[in-house]
Amino acid sequence: MTHPRQSLTWREVFGTTFWIMAVATCIAGVACWNVKGPDVFRESFASDIDLLLFIAPRFGAGMVIAAFLQKLVHRDKVARYISEGAGIKAVAIATVAGGLTPGGPMTSFPLVRALREVGTGRSALVAYITSWSTMGFQRILNWELPLMGPDFVLLRLASSLPLPIIAGLISRLLPPERDPAQQPQKEAAQHDR
Repeated sequence: MTHPRQSLTWREVFGTTFWIMAVATCIAGVACWNVKGPDVFRESFASDIDLLLFIAPRFGAGMVIAAFLQKLVHRDKVARYISEGAGIKAVAIATVAGGLTPGGPMTSFPLVRALREVGTGRSALVAYITSWSTMGFQRILNWELPLMGPDFVLLRLASSLPLPIIAGLISRLLPPERDPAQQPQKEAAQHDR
């Protein structure tokens, strides 16, 4: 069963977030030019282009992986284990998954987006991101354990373990987010009145 592909609109691509970032970028660029001079501005700009060229293929691969995962994961299974209705179990599963997810934001955020698209609950997503950022197993093995030692790692893990669960539970208490798919319907209904 195939579903028609939904294309992004220009309004979605160049929405409010884009324009806020574009204005902030211009302000930062002008400030850099005026305060540090054109040579520093050019050096910074060249460095940013290099970073973009480094990140773009990795981010693109992460998005493609996330898109494939989104199609592979069945909504009913997601609903059973990590939807908002799954309760504390969903938060616990997301906490473990976030801690075990390797890599940086180019791996985790496309995965979070894919999970959100298939119906993962908000509290589970909050717990996942919090766990990924505070208890990343890969960072513990590569950096903390060799540099800080096992006593520090155990202390930090013990103090950090409740954070994703607390964050997930707090997110359940906050008002639900507006569903962007229903917003045009509400506006059309108000316009018809």
